[in-house]
Amino acid sequence: MLVLLTTSALGPLLEAVFEHFGGEAWKALQRFVRQILGDDRLAGDGDSAHPEAVVFQSATTGAQFVFTPGMPALAFRRAIEQAPDGGPGRWVWDSARGKWIKFEELST
Repeated sequence: MLVLLTTSALGPLLEAVFEHFGGEAWKALQRFVRQILGDDRLAGDGDSAHPEAVVFQSATTGAQFVFTPGMPALAFRRAIEQAPDGGPGRWVWDSARGKWIKFEELST
């Protein structure tokens, strides 16, 4: 698993990159995550040189967003548009509900 933390140094860099794309920040995030995960993984190659997931942690709230191969565009849009209001915790994409939820709430 690869973990990227948005620290005081990395946060401004990511903000600048995503601001450059304006309203399409979610597309930039999607490309960035897919590049880390490896395009061949998304095609089903299964190359073990790529991580199984990418985790972004907010330095402000402590919330961790877990991105995995094959996530829909909506997941990236919602990650940019909505900050979790529940504070710290691990947030995963629930395809059935079409939203980010806390990992602990997955089975409910």
